[in-house]
Amino acid sequence: MKLSLRPLLVLASLLVISAFIVLQREKALLVSAASYTGLARIDGELQLDLVVSPPIGAPRDTLQLQVFLTNHTDALSSPSIFLQLPSNLQIDVSKLPAGATINLSSNTIQWLAIVPGKNGTREMVLPLKVTSADLKQPEQKITAVLRQQDSERSTSATVWIGIPPISREFRLANHSNYR
Repeated sequence: MKLSLRPLLVLASLLVISAFIVLQREKALLVSAASYTGLARIDGELQLDLVVSPPIGAPRDTLQLQVFLTNHTDALSSPSIFLQLPSNLQIDVSKLPAGATINLSSNTIQWLAIVPGKNGTREMVLPLKVTSADLKQPEQKITAVLRQQDSERSTSATVWIGIPPISREFRLANHSNYR
């Protein structure tokens, strides 16, 4: 009788260990996905907020890129914003605002915005189509450079472009907007 209990105990132990490993792996995937917020900010008299929603995309998905400028001074401001996008994101050229130009070969956008003073704001919203996945390097950066007079400041929003680390339904249901 002792011989028949031993294989059952070994099997039960293996099941418990397997369940623990699976739960830890799922927990790690949720944590890694949560680190891709798609948010970035440059603080100062002229504030730039960069929002990518959702911050995780796979081929054929459309991500929404929002750039918000807020002028905290009393005077009119005319900064230049330079955006560098990953090569696997396609820009919808018809959605570019006035004052924006695109370089398709380098996948960059330059936006010459005019922002009124006293907390005046300007916004650019662009849909970005995910054209391909980089399986070896799914973590990508969308970089914004804010140039005003003699100063230049930059920030980057980290996004995941590839095979999603968690299910599409989970990431869409649990992504909250920034701002």
